Amino acid sequence: MARQNKRAARQIEMPISYPMELTGWHWEYDFGLNADFSYEDDPYREHRHLQLDGRLIHPPDIKEKSMQITIIPDKQLNLSNRKKLRPIAMGQLSSREDYIDGIFSLPLNMLPSILTALTAKHFNYAEFIGTKMRYRRSNIRSYRLMPSYDSDEYEHDPL
Repeated sequence: MARQNKRAARQIEMPISYPMELTGWHWEYDFGLNADFSYEDDPYREHRHLQLDGRLIHPPDIKEKSMQITIIPDKQLNLSNRKKLRPIAMGQLSSREDYIDGIFSLPLNMLPSILTALTAKHFNYAEFIGTKMRYRRSNIRSYRLMPSYDSDEYEHDPL
């Protein structure tokens, strides 16, 4: 019986917070013809993404402090479309040689609000909550953009 309890205890993993202080951001948009229809059945192709640059605040045991996060808007994540999805993560952080990069999705209908808040300098921090880094990767279960960060104020429940 004790052996089973030890295994169960090992399987419950507390989420790790990866807060980032934003140092910059930029938005890219590309629209054109989809001549060979390699992008779905649409005669047009469209690509847009938001890049957040920043500095990792903690955990302190990660030596790479520079962060580069790519957020890609996705219409499938709009509230009316996402009920059929069964995601295992919102995205992933990967530790590279001298920086951490990440890629995440965002509901397309939230994009105007987020770009407006970034332009107004309302967001100064981002927090990514997920698994402990293993093999230089962490699966992220949630993320948020916020004007300030206080580690005591933003304690979170286990995922």
